[in-house]
Amino acid sequence: QDAMTPDEFIAYLAEKATSDKTMQTTLYNYAYKLHKENKTNEAINAYSAVIKANPTNVDAFVNLAICYASKNDYKNAEAILNTAKAKYPTNNTVLKALADVQKDSTNTILARALSYYENKEFKKEKNNHEKIFWLSGSACIDLCNYPYGNSRKRSYGRSVHL
Repeated sequence: QDAMTPDEFIAYLAEKATSDKTMQTTLYNYAYKLHKENKTNEAINAYSAVIKANPTNVDAFVNLAICYASKNDYKNAEAILNTAKAKYPTNNTVLKALADVQKDSTNTILARALSYYENKEFKKEKNNHEKIFWLSGSACIDLCNYPYGNSRKRSYGRSVHL
Protein backbone atom coordinates (compact mmCIF):
# COMPACT_ATOMS: atom_id res chain seq x y z
CA GLN A 1 0.00 0.00 0.00
CA ASP A 2 2.76 2.45 0.88
CA ALA A 3 4.36 2.09 -2.55
CA MET A 4 1.04 2.73 -4.35
CA THR A 5 -0.97 5.88 -4.95
CA PRO A 6 -4.49 5.84 -3.47
CA ASP A 7 -5.96 5.23 -6.94
CA GLU A 8 -3.58 2.31 -7.54
CA PHE A 9 -4.45 0.82 -4.16
CA ILE A 10 -8.17 1.25 -4.85
CA ALA A 11 -7.76 -0.52 -8.21
CA TYR A 12 -5.82 -3.33 -6.53
CA LEU A 13 -8.48 -3.79 -3.83
CA ALA A 14 -11.33 -3.48 -6.33
CA GLU A 15 -9.90 -6.26 -8.48
CA LYS A 16 -9.72 -8.58 -5.47
CA ALA A 17 -13.07 -7.43 -4.05
CA THR A 18 -15.15 -8.79 -6.91
CA SER A 19 -14.84 -12.30 -5.50
CA ASP A 20 -13.64 -11.80 -1.92
CA LYS A 21 -15.91 -10.47 0.84
CA THR A 22 -12.93 -9.68 3.07
CA MET A 23 -11.49 -7.48 0.33
CA GLN A 24 -14.87 -5.77 -0.05
CA THR A 25 -14.72 -4.87 3.62
CA THR A 26 -11.11 -3.72 3.29
CA LEU A 27 -12.03 -1.56 0.29
CA TYR A 28 -14.96 -0.01 2.15
CA ASN A 29 -12.79 0.68 5.20
CA TYR A 30 -10.17 2.31 2.95
CA ALA A 31 -12.86 4.45 1.30
CA TYR A 32 -14.09 5.50 4.73
CA LYS A 33 -10.52 6.32 5.84
CA LEU A 34 -10.00 8.52 2.77
CA HIS A 35 -13.34 10.17 3.43
CA LYS A 36 -12.43 10.94 7.06
CA GLU A 37 -9.10 12.39 5.86
CA ASN A 38 -11.02 14.73 3.52
CA LYS A 39 -9.49 13.10 0.44
CA THR A 40 -12.83 13.43 -1.28
CA ASN A 41 -11.87 12.59 -4.86
CA GLU A 42 -10.08 9.43 -3.78
CA ALA A 43 -12.97 8.53 -1.46
CA ILE A 44 -15.39 8.95 -4.38
CA ASN A 45 -13.31 6.53 -6.44
CA ALA A 46 -13.12 4.07 -3.58
CA TYR A 47 -16.84 4.18 -2.70
CA SER A 48 -17.66 3.74 -6.40
CA ALA A 49 -15.44 0.66 -6.45
CA VAL A 50 -17.16 -0.66 -3.32
CA ILE A 51 -20.57 -0.28 -4.98
CA LYS A 52 -19.35 -2.00 -8.13
CA ALA A 53 -17.97 -4.93 -6.09
CA ASN A 54 -20.88 -5.08 -3.65
CA PRO A 55 -24.03 -3.24 -4.79
CA THR A 56 -25.78 -4.21 -1.54
CA ASN A 57 -23.56 -1.96 0.59
CA VAL A 58 -26.04 0.79 1.49
CA ASP A 59 -23.44 2.72 3.51
CA ALA A 60 -21.24 3.02 0.43
CA PHE A 61 -24.11 4.63 -1.50
CA VAL A 62 -24.83 7.08 1.31
CA ASN A 63 -21.17 7.97 1.90
CA LEU A 64 -20.55 8.38 -1.83
CA ALA A 65 -23.45 10.82 -1.97
CA ILE A 66 -22.10 12.68 1.05
CA CYS A 67 -18.75 13.04 -0.71
CA TYR A 68 -20.41 14.53 -3.77
CA ALA A 69 -22.55 16.84 -1.63
CA SER A 70 -19.44 18.05 0.21
CA LYS A 71 -18.19 19.22 -3.19
CA ASN A 72 -21.54 20.95 -3.84
CA ASP A 73 -22.21 18.39 -6.56
CA TYR A 74 -25.80 17.85 -5.49
CA LYS A 75 -26.85 16.48 -8.87
CA ASN A 76 -24.58 13.41 -8.52
CA ALA A 77 -25.35 13.10 -4.81
CA GLU A 78 -29.06 13.02 -5.47
CA ALA A 79 -28.70 10.61 -8.40
CA ILE A 80 -26.75 8.15 -6.26
CA LEU A 81 -29.28 8.35 -3.44
CA ASN A 82 -32.16 7.90 -5.89
CA THR A 83 -30.44 4.74 -7.14
CA ALA A 84 -30.10 3.55 -3.54
CA LYS A 85 -33.73 4.48 -2.85
CA ALA A 86 -34.87 2.41 -5.84
CA LYS A 87 -33.01 -0.60 -4.42
CA TYR A 88 -33.88 0.05 -0.77
CA PRO A 89 -37.11 2.10 -0.72
CA THR A 90 -37.68 1.74 3.03
CA ASN A 91 -34.11 2.29 4.23
CA ASN A 92 -34.28 5.24 6.63
CA THR A 93 -30.60 6.13 6.22
CA VAL A 94 -31.03 6.48 2.46
CA LEU A 95 -34.29 8.42 2.80
CA LYS A 96 -32.84 10.82 5.36
CA ALA A 97 -29.66 11.38 3.35
CA LEU A 98 -31.73 12.08 0.23
CA ALA A 99 -33.89 14.60 2.08
CA ASP A 100 -30.78 16.28 3.53
CA VAL A 101 -29.08 16.51 0.12
CA GLN A 102 -32.22 17.97 -1.46
CA LYS A 103 -32.51 20.53 1.35
CA ASP A 104 -28.83 21.49 1.10
CA SER A 105 -29.10 21.81 -2.67
CA THR A 106 -32.10 24.13 -2.40
CA ASN A 107 -30.47 26.21 0.33
CA THR A 108 -27.31 26.60 -1.76
CA ILE A 109 -29.28 27.73 -4.82
CA LEU A 110 -31.35 30.18 -2.76
CA ALA A 111 -28.24 31.62 -1.07
CA ARG A 112 -26.59 32.10 -4.46
CA ALA A 113 -29.70 33.85 -5.83
CA LEU A 114 -29.85 36.15 -2.82
CA SER A 115 -26.18 37.00 -3.19
CA TYR A 116 -26.64 37.81 -6.88
CA TYR A 117 -29.66 39.96 -6.06
CA GLU A 118 -27.94 41.84 -3.23
CA ASN A 119 -24.88 42.49 -5.41
CA LYS A 120 -27.12 43.65 -8.27
CA GLU A 121 -25.79 40.88 -10.52
CA PHE A 122 -29.14 40.57 -12.20
CA LYS A 123 -27.97 38.67 -15.27
CA LYS A 124 -26.41 35.98 -13.08
CA GLU A 125 -29.48 35.90 -10.87
CA LYS A 126 -31.75 35.59 -13.90
CA ASN A 127 -29.78 32.53 -15.04
CA ASN A 128 -29.96 31.08 -11.53
CA HIS A 129 -33.66 31.72 -10.89
CA GLU A 130 -34.85 28.77 -12.92
CA LYS A 131 -33.03 26.49 -10.51
CA ILE A 132 -35.03 27.85 -7.61
CA PHE A 133 -37.90 25.52 -6.99
CA TRP A 134 -39.53 23.65 -4.22
CA LEU A 135 -38.48 20.07 -4.33
CA SER A 136 -42.11 19.08 -4.12
CA GLY A 137 -42.54 20.76 -7.50
CA SER A 138 -45.32 22.96 -6.18
CA ALA A 139 -44.03 26.42 -7.09
CA CYS A 140 -41.28 28.56 -8.50
CA ILE A 141 -40.90 32.28 -7.88
CA ASP A 142 -39.81 34.37 -10.83
CA LEU A 143 -37.15 36.33 -8.97
CA CYS A 144 -35.60 37.78 -12.07
CA ASN A 145 -38.50 40.24 -12.33
CA TYR A 146 -38.08 41.67 -8.83
CA PRO A 147 -35.16 44.01 -9.65
CA TYR A 148 -37.25 45.57 -12.37
CA GLY A 149 -40.18 46.35 -10.11
CA ASN A 150 -42.50 43.62 -11.37
CA SER A 151 -43.41 41.20 -8.61
CA ARG A 152 -45.29 38.78 -10.88
CA LYS A 153 -45.08 35.21 -9.65
CA ARG A 154 -44.82 32.22 -11.94
CA SER A 155 -46.31 29.12 -10.42
CA TYR A 156 -46.09 25.50 -11.39
CA GLY A 157 -48.87 23.43 -9.98
CA ARG A 158 -50.41 24.96 -6.87
CA SER A 159 -50.36 28.68 -6.21
CA VAL A 160 -48.15 30.11 -3.53
CA HIS A 161 -48.98 33.33 -1.75
CA LEU A 162 -46.09 35.26 -0.30
